Amino acid sequence: MPNRECKSASHLHRRRFTRYLYAVATILIVLIALSSEVSLLPVKAEPNTRIELGFTVHEFNEIQGQMLGNSGSKWVRMDVDDEVVPSMQAANGYRRYGQQVLAILNEWSIKSSIRQTFSLDDWKRTVTVAATKLKGQVQAYEIWNEPDLPEYHYGYMDGSPQHYVDMLKAAYTTIKSIDPQAIVVGGSIADPLNRWGAGSDKFIANILNLGARNYIDAFSIHLYYKEDWTVDYGTIVTNIATQTGKPVWVTETGETSAGQGKTEALQTFYLGKRFQQMMNCTQRPAVIIWYEFYDAETSGSSAYGVFAQGFTPKLSYSLFAHFANSTLLVRRLTSG
Repeated sequence: MPNRECKSASHLHRRRFTRYLYAVATILIVLIALSSEVSLLPVKAEPNTRIELGFTVHEFNEIQGQMLGNSGSKWVRMDVDDEVVPSMQAANGYRRYGQQVLAILNEWSIKSSIRQTFSLDDWKRTVTVAATKLKGQVQAYEIWNEPDLPEYHYGYMDGSPQHYVDMLKAAYTTIKSIDPQAIVVGGSIADPLNRWGAGSDKFIANILNLGARNYIDAFSIHLYYKEDWTVDYGTIVTNIATQTGKPVWVTETGETSAGQGKTEALQTFYLGKRFQQMMNCTQRPAVIIWYEFYDAETSGSSAYGVFAQGFTPKLSYSLFAHFANSTLLVRRLTSG
């Protein structure tokens, strides 16, 4: 008769195998559900059409680094804190697991004592310190986070398109003087369709008219139109690319797996549907960042990760890895 330890181990293996089968079945269901619109065809991906995927992260530890490496992720997007040194350590850790780092320079990068009132000169000093300390560890910088929304207005970044362009110019010239190879990403627009009424569409037009194109290498947007399937993310990406004349980085998109009507299956379907829309479009994004890698909490507002607490993979993790590791490109099945 098997002892208790053997029974326990056997039970654990059965649970893991059952969860694995459930994950595979769900992924197949998602792909079948999407097959009426798209088909995965094995074609050689040219270097300039390859889309790199990644995650937003909030801290570094070895377990998370290893799982990121296994997922096929190429980028991590992280805040730069006002002390910088912890960010240096995190960036170095992620680099060891094959990740490129997109560092966000935003309100958290500014000393808390001047965060509410910082000047353009304060901003220049902040960027100089960060770029100097992070040189060689960070491959790209995103300038601010969602400047089109009032909740992210601090000090000189008061919502004025001119002030944002001033900050872009200061950051671009400073970063390039310190690390010419670094990519500078600007925009970080929360609501490119202006569905939330903050005037985001006008903000985009205004910063472009003020010369923002001269101070960025790529334009970033965030896409959170949830289960409004009338919105095609591919169309948004193509329109932004045409409007800006720059490569588009989708530096945030995601869906929660908790809360009313939210499940792991819905999160997985969202990931598949939205990724395929962006991979189908005329001007594909260069980078897509899923928000986020790991659930900070179990509430709906914090359950956007593809890993639950305790580093248990959700169903969405398998589908992300499918996209990230695949040599397939996605094509729309149309006669045109």
